[in-house]
Amino acid sequence: MSGTYLLIGDSQAVGLEDELRAAMEARDWVQAGVHARVGIGTAATALAVSGLPRADLAIVVLGGNDTAGPALERAIGELVRRIPATKIAWIGPAHARPAEIEERKRAVAQLQARVVPSAQARWIDGGPLTADLEHAPDGLHFVRSAHRVLADRVAAMLFITTDGFWAGAAIALAVVGGTVLGFGVASLWR
Repeated sequence: MSGTYLLIGDSQAVGLEDELRAAMEARDWVQAGVHARVGIGTAATALAVSGLPRADLAIVVLGGNDTAGPALERAIGELVRRIPATKIAWIGPAHARPAEIEERKRAVAQLQARVVPSAQARWIDGGPLTADLEHAPDGLHFVRSAHRVLADRVAAMLFITTDGFWAGAAIALAVVGGTVLGFGVASLWR
């Protein structure tokens, strides 16, 4: 299966872009467009995605600059409605070393886990997905080699198939770095 994808997100998406492009191209997927900005949040992203081309898949890597609350809940719904893609996979906030930032990110992740699926997108918890990766000195972002690992993990989740089209069996990431992530074997795409 081949197709086109969009990458949408914040600084985590900026860092991931090159490695994700390589992982997706290895699976015959072509990047149709990118909207990734350092420091951007969900509400601002919702206002900026209308110019992107239509694609088969949007990979959203977003939430690290947000704060949980009703405004974020509305912004998530608005962003999902505006993304020009057939399917959306949303990767929640990545792990952070500073405890106060990690606490805020986990609150955002809890809200996303509830709201993103109700908006007809698939949500993947970015915290456990990145917890074992090497951070940059700021404790928020990752070194290049970590982006390569993350890109491979994301692509594996999206493209392990059981029915010939995007079953995304989470078994691919059931154990990462000795940590059970609890994704189960459910399909990302129903």
